[in-house]
Amino acid sequence: MARFGITALTLVCFIHIMLVASGTKFLVTLPKQPHYDSELLATVTAVNVPPQGDFITLTYRGAKDSSRILNKTELEFKNDGVQTWGVVFPWKRMQNLEETGVKFEIGTEEKTLYFLPDPGYIFIQTDKPIYTPRQTVRFRIIAVDDYQVLAKYQLKVDIKNPGNIIVDRMRYSAEEAFRSQTFELPWEATVGIWSISANFEDLGAKYGATKTVEFEVREYVLPRFSADLKINTDVITRNTGWVTFFISGKYVYNRPLQGKVEMQLGVWDPDNGVQMLPQWCSPQLKKGKARCNFMMTKVFPKDKKFPKNKRLYVSLNVTEAGTGENDTIVDTSVFIAHPYYEIDFSAADQYFKPGFPYTLKADIRSKSGLPGSSVLLYFYIYCKNKDGKKIIKVTDYQKSDNEGKFVEVFKLPKETEKVEIMVGVLDWSRDVFTYDRHSPTKQKTITNQYIHVSMLKPIESWKEGTVELLYTADSSSTTKKTKITVQVLSKGQVIHTTTTLKNSDGRSLIKLPSYLHPVASPSMRVLAYYYATVGNKSEFVVDSLLVDTEDTCIEEISIFPPGDGHSFQVHKPKDKYEMELLGEANTRVGLAAVDEAVFLVNNKQTLTRKSFFQDLQSHDQGEGEGEGEDIKSILINSGLQHLIFDTEGGPEAAIYSIRGGGVGRKGHFTRVRASHKATVFNIPMSKETVSNRRENKRNVAPPQTVRKYFPEAWLFEEFKLDSTGFKKLDLTLPDSITTWSFMAVSLSPHRGVCVSKPLRQDVQKLFFAVVRLPYKVTRLEEVKVRVAIYNYRLNPKEIKGVVSGVDGICFSANSIRRRTEEDHTFTAIVPSKGIVTEVVKIIPLKNGELTLRVDVQEINGKKERDVVEKKILVVVSS
Repeated sequence: MARFGITALTLVCFIHIMLVASGTKFLVTLPKQPHYDSELLATVTAVNVPPQGDFITLTYRGAKDSSRILNKTELEFKNDGVQTWGVVFPWKRMQNLEETGVKFEIGTEEKTLYFLPDPGYIFIQTDKPIYTPRQTVRFRIIAVDDYQVLAKYQLKVDIKNPGNIIVDRMRYSAEEAFRSQTFELPWEATVGIWSISANFEDLGAKYGATKTVEFEVREYVLPRFSADLKINTDVITRNTGWVTFFISGKYVYNRPLQGKVEMQLGVWDPDNGVQMLPQWCSPQLKKGKARCNFMMTKVFPKDKKFPKNKRLYVSLNVTEAGTGENDTIVDTSVFIAHPYYEIDFSAADQYFKPGFPYTLKADIRSKSGLPGSSVLLYFYIYCKNKDGKKIIKVTDYQKSDNEGKFVEVFKLPKETEKVEIMVGVLDWSRDVFTYDRHSPTKQKTITNQYIHVSMLKPIESWKEGTVELLYTADSSSTTKKTKITVQVLSKGQVIHTTTTLKNSDGRSLIKLPSYLHPVASPSMRVLAYYYATVGNKSEFVVDSLLVDTEDTCIEEISIFPPGDGHSFQVHKPKDKYEMELLGEANTRVGLAAVDEAVFLVNNKQTLTRKSFFQDLQSHDQGEGEGEGEDIKSILINSGLQHLIFDTEGGPEAAIYSIRGGGVGRKGHFTRVRASHKATVFNIPMSKETVSNRRENKRNVAPPQTVRKYFPEAWLFEEFKLDSTGFKKLDLTLPDSITTWSFMAVSLSPHRGVCVSKPLRQDVQKLFFAVVRLPYKVTRLEEVKVRVAIYNYRLNPKEIKGVVSGVDGICFSANSIRRRTEEDHTFTAIVPSKGIVTEVVKIIPLKNGELTLRVDVQEINGKKERDVVEKKILVVVSS
């Protein structure tokens, strides 16, 4: 579920700190935007604690009624260190109390925090991204809290048409929403973009933020093949020579297309539209591939003005041999510009620390946005002292990686006051030299102390990770070792806190436990800070690092095809298909199977593994790499709010004890004594569910010998893994000759949601017929039905075909010849690896869905046969 921003639904808490004696300094950090129903974790760091110790009292009060104490606790510090305190504020409870904000107070300091409006994540999956009128939309909703446990709140689900009008409203518990639900599209459904919205519904009239997915409704017929165009450049400059256009075509069952190509070039810009050029080519596809080559100096002669800041327009038409069906592509992805590359330094360190490593990151991309893969880079870095004198110059050559990224780490001299960087791209193949500059800013400090965080080893599922801390070492005269606090955040919440002592060599290693591996996905932020005092100057020294971790679910789910999952197996329509699911014990799994031809019409799937991790990442509350010029900007950019309360020189506070005393008024949150381990206090909520769940029958292929079951999507069902985390499904493949895309969504009985990687399965025959019908036809009008016979055998086949229909279908040829037969017969010779098409003219006499049957059989030889039944929709002329 995406982060929806700040709303008026907020909670205000007062945290009041009382001290035993003066001199203690406290740094308190909390998430920038706390989450309902999740642990609001306050991390309290105390330094300069006196010998007799100190107490800190944390009090949470309501915003609307500040006399209402929601939670109160006391932390005791006997020496310098860090403690955490966690409180859970249930979403419904806060709504009932009508509390609307978080006011965080420390002594005379205070800060307001805002809660995210929803208690968790909502994911919505439809069985496919596009539908025709009359079809059934199948969908499931996965609603979980921030711990990825099934949500306890009721869901309100709205289905809206393209006019944004609610056509259906349903209410489910999260348990019911995970099971497949349905919505029947009307016969005359409005064509356009429809939507499904879901949100956690309050007890009253208020609703939380909404998760919305879209699906398309229009009249279409699934294509049988697709064309693809790849161009060996994405930017054309004045110096560009030959450009090659690679054309390919393949059927939905992954065999190469037979046909021809027609391609023409042009120039496009948003102001003047398309201007076609005289350059064109028309090769034949050979094994599904063809290419065209053009010299750009002839397309854009040097004696004419270069069309800068425009795009190349490519019109491509690929026609299948035998049937005459075609696929058209219009491509405007290639930019006409100069220079070719752009260099982006946004991921580089924007601030530097003298005497510490500096990380230079550059993202090399073409004007079209594609990565500059494996291009040669030249770079230099100048370091200057306070007098402006160069104290070091580093120059080198290096290649970018496959994603166009470049990373280099430099150790800066201690005297560095200014850094100047230049990176240039040397691409001799395109006769390109481009450069750009970057000048980071010195990080602010009043004690001249710094800390630097880097990731030496990533966290693995079986192995702990290692964080390296480099810092300004304490002087030899220092008698008290300094403690460094380390926090790890992911998806807007603190997931790990630890401390370490500063060493005399200025280096410490922090081990991150392996159990953080799935929790820290898809990214984490590592924050480290300590309190430094030099003479009469003191400050918190801090650094932060953004780590892009592996996309890993808390509990993974995987799909395996029959066999060992690696050997190639040819599957035919109606074959038995033993799919295997593997995950954690007793996990619930929702499956979906989609004909990949659907993605050729609309590929905007409502839920994928990629979009799942994008939704998780949207809960990160940091900005950029998390760095900044001072503690305030670094903590904010890491996703934390903070307060520093300094009692140095202030009046000594009286001891305030709450031991044994009752607090607040009726309905307050109970106080719990704090410890180093975070304690979560949860308020039990009443259970209330409302459902109008609709029954959904399993969409199973009927047993038959005739091929007539051609679903665009199927298997939208739920299963449960056994105690070993395994499930074998005995399936029967539908009659489609295509490629099926299988995907699983899982919900752990403990915690964790996951979306599997897709499993693709080709389904083929070596001899078969394809019946091409329009989406709908008009009664009493002549219709051309194309019957294509495909032969992938090594020998040609002489075949006989019979096309027949139910009452209500008249064959035009028979009518003209005054024949009484109710079918159409033809013969043909289908060449080896070839196609033959028969065009049959019919006149529908009735309204509704009429069945057309095609029976093709080899006359001699093995007598191979294929029988296909399709339904044709007949409507009354308007």
